[in-house]
Amino acid sequence: MFVAPSALPRPSCVAEDAPTTLAQGALPISLNTKTSIVLAPTAELQNIPPNLWQVAGECLGTTHPVATVPSLSWLLRQQDRQQLRSGSRKCWLPMSADPLGALTRLGGDLRESLAEAAVDLITSRMPDNCMRGADLCIVCAHGGLHEGQSWFRVIADEDATYLSGSELASFLTGCGIVVLFVCSGGRLDRHPFTAASVGLPKLLLDRGCRTIVASPWPLDVAVPGLWLPSFLKSLSAGGTTTNAVFDGNQAVAATARVHPALCLAMNVYGDPFSTLTPPP
Repeated sequence: MFVAPSALPRPSCVAEDAPTTLAQGALPISLNTKTSIVLAPTAELQNIPPNLWQVAGECLGTTHPVATVPSLSWLLRQQDRQQLRSGSRKCWLPMSADPLGALTRLGGDLRESLAEAAVDLITSRMPDNCMRGADLCIVCAHGGLHEGQSWFRVIADEDATYLSGSELASFLTGCGIVVLFVCSGGRLDRHPFTAASVGLPKLLLDRGCRTIVASPWPLDVAVPGLWLPSFLKSLSAGGTTTNAVFDGNQAVAATARVHPALCLAMNVYGDPFSTLTPPP
């Protein structure tokens, strides 16, 4: 479902600066305004959404573009790996016959922004194989958790289509930037038997996707329509994904929707420096 949660986690630790990359630790630090931050937390802290890490009692995502990477060695490998570009931009939004459905409303909110950015809209009940390898792929669907609100479980439309995280990831193999307008799509949980994280962002990164943008909690249906225009404008101007996500979040906050569940919903996982257009 697309809803706004009543409570959010309140992490109280941040990490060491080297110089703008935060590794594991719990030291109070000061940061220059608009410094882009890359977090590489330990497995115990990877479930904390990057926007909610705190400096001086303030959520990092309110003042700085911020992203989480699996590890610093992973980030270095990504920088050595050329960002392939197919020129393809896709959005999968399974339309419903219900005029009052959340996905129907979402389609109305996003259609103009998608058209302006030359993003192809796919409204079939199932994702399309043409989404693989896209420079930008946006997914609009419902997300569900296992019983007990633990572990991300399923992606669904408003009829009878259900996909596991692995099934969705197979349709998005090799995408550059993946935006998930999916409730809890950005949630990460610690694996019960290993020092690793599990969740949809992890599955997508393992499938060769470069950067994932998603909400780790239930997403208010009003957020995508407020967030996407600024995000696409920033990307189209050559901005990095992390800066574009920050611009989108600031656009949500500017509408007086300053609750973290709304203006800090969209978080970045993976390569923070990925772009939609080649750098000049």
